Amino acid sequence: MPLYWHVWNLKTPLARRLTDTLLRGAEQFLEPFSAHPVLTHP
Repeated sequence: MPLYWHVWNLKTPLARRLTDTLLRGAEQFLEPFSAHPVLTHP
């Protein structure tokens, strides 16, 4: 199931830190879209 993180209106240091942490976790534990060619790429 594709997951999306929407924070374009949150320009705070906390939102940036949370986003960076989520990205690192996602890279470590989730497969990339390219591993599932039937999914629509964001």
